[in-house]
Amino acid sequence: MSNTIQGIKEQMKAFRDFYGGDLLDIDEIDSCKTAEQLSEIIRQHEAYMENALADALSHLNQFKSKLGL
Repeated sequence: MSNTIQGIKEQMKAFRDFYGGDLLDIDEIDSCKTAEQLSEIIRQHEAYMENALADALSHLNQFKSKLGL
């Protein structure tokens, strides 16, 4: 695969994250004109995954507290 803007777009559209999901703003990829815009799509997905992990850990910790452990 190429690291041209078009090649990066194709790779991003084919990408599946660790859980099998598409990038969040996959519909925006084709309209991006710069590497910075494409990078922002990945940054937003990264932030989403960080937030999801924080929520999951919080939920688990609340359960642990409820059990008195």
